[in-house]
Amino acid sequence: MMVLSSSDTARIRAAAHQFPEFVGWLITPRVFYKRRSMREIDARWAADNDCYKPENFSPDGFKDMLLANLDVRERCLFVSAPDVVGDAGATLERFFVWERVIRVLGFPVALVAQDGLEDEWIPWDRLDALFIGGSTKWKLSQAAVGLMREARSRGKWVHVGRVNSQKRFRHCWWAGADSVDGTTFGICPDDSLAWALPLLRSLDVQARLGLV
Repeated sequence: MMVLSSSDTARIRAAAHQFPEFVGWLITPRVFYKRRSMREIDARWAADNDCYKPENFSPDGFKDMLLANLDVRERCLFVSAPDVVGDAGATLERFFVWERVIRVLGFPVALVAQDGLEDEWIPWDRLDALFIGGSTKWKLSQAAVGLMREARSRGKWVHVGRVNSQKRFRHCWWAGADSVDGTTFGICPDDSLAWALPLLRSLDVQARLGLV
């Protein structure tokens, strides 16, 4: 499992270089313009859309972020199609519009899972990744875990947002997440990585030895 940071520090860069299987980047339209272009960072990355606060989402900013990174799209894990927080049905409607835009630019597309997605028809053939969003209660529910495992069984990348504690890390790893992100890795990236990287390496070793 990887942790994706929205911050760019020397420690994050060094960890991504030394442990590319565990550390990468997550950019958004707003964060993108505050940092170097992803072409200057030799690591895997993903892109979110700023829809967590609807007033922050800019269609033009979202498209500009993708256009500026066309030459490094081979390192892109996924791009989250714009979503509607807490509303799976409305998110699916938005997904069908934006999936085409993201796909034609050559990026892998993520559907952001929101509360109630388990009761909707999911267009698995049109997505490359499942991004677990939604409320904290739903994110930790068996419904969300079931969707994560269904996605993995279909060969889709699984990402979980708002993961900021060791307990949450362990839950996501157990549920089958491929990557996670959290605000702590943007606000206090070096301190957070100090506990997250050893934990990820430990879980990986245990898995390889069949101990967990």
